[in-house]
Amino acid sequence: MATIVRHTPSGRRFVLVGCGYSSVSPGRNGSAVNKPQGPIDEGEFGLAAVCDEDGKVYWCETRELEVENVDGHTPSEWLKK
Repeated sequence: MATIVRHTPSGRRFVLVGCGYSSVSPGRNGSAVNKPQGPIDEGEFGLAAVCDEDGKVYWCETRELEVENVDGHTPSEWLKK
């Protein structure tokens, strides 16, 4: 099964490889899609491993992703079944 996602800030499309979460402590910085970020509050947030057409893996925050299709079908097509 292949799930294609779109990274909403950049508009780039990726293959979803897997999901997880990250914990952040005060005073530490997090990173997503290889971009520098400022301080992040303490807590947990969802992350997804995605890859591009060359197979290069990136980590993104899940709130920045939208599912375009799963095995060639849109989410609405799957949920109508």
